[in-house]
Amino acid sequence: MEDFFEKSDEKMKMFETATLVIKNQHSFMYKDDIEGNLLLAKENLDIVSEGKKSLKIHLKELKEGNERCKEMLLMLKTLENNLMHMEKNIPTGIKDFLKLQETAEIKNEYANNEEKENMSIVSNGDVFTPDSQISIKDCKKSLFKEVDAYPLISPVTQEEFTKIPKYIIGRQTLSIINGLITSINQILKAKYTLLSLGKNGARKKGDLDLYLEYKKQQTSVEEGEGKIFFFTAEDYQKHTSTKLDKIKLNMLTALRSCRKLREIRIGKSLFYMVVTVN
Repeated sequence: MEDFFEKSDEKMKMFETATLVIKNQHSFMYKDDIEGNLLLAKENLDIVSEGKKSLKIHLKELKEGNERCKEMLLMLKTLENNLMHMEKNIPTGIKDFLKLQETAEIKNEYANNEEKENMSIVSNGDVFTPDSQISIKDCKKSLFKEVDAYPLISPVTQEEFTKIPKYIIGRQTLSIINGLITSINQILKAKYTLLSLGKNGARKKGDLDLYLEYKKQQTSVEEGEGKIFFFTAEDYQKHTSTKLDKIKLNMLTALRSCRKLREIRIGKSLFYMVVTVN
């Protein structure tokens, strides 16, 4: 920029010298040419002057942007220091919780790998896990001492499986029938965990209508029977997105023969009551 301004000053001096030459010129032969050149030079000078103004404005904007970048850099450094301070001063309770959570995730990953190795697939595409499933205790339950509010159907043993009539079980294997038990246990867990929340808890969770439906069913089924745990075909479809087809209904009949389930009919409604609970 300094070179640019110096060159502009030199041109101005040249214009001043040319103007003096015109004033002292006695011959009119070259006067018109010099005046024409001076006018052209003046136009060029005006253009250069406008360019200088634009450059000054642009430089001012760049300077302001540079100042803002410096302020942002300072803020980022302050934020980085705060984060480092927070990381170094994490409360002991949170550190313990994170360690428990990390341990539980490792155990869950190990259990999932074990399940995948033994996974069986039913002919209609539904996937079930075998009876060798490893039970992992959730770290949240350990910290907050949550109580299981749902029943569990015990797996069918090899001895029980051999006693099931062939016309009932068909070609289904022990792993497949225990996979169905795993799915039913998940349905029971979701259902009775919701019921254990109570009306206010279900409302906060956004499942009040489902809670009231479960509560109404529970009252009608338990009338004169005492405490009963059960599920319905609608429950199965809601939680697995599949219906109880002929294959699964035959396996439910097999569970009845093993005394794992019992059917209860109230009007046109059919309820599958859990008999064996762990």
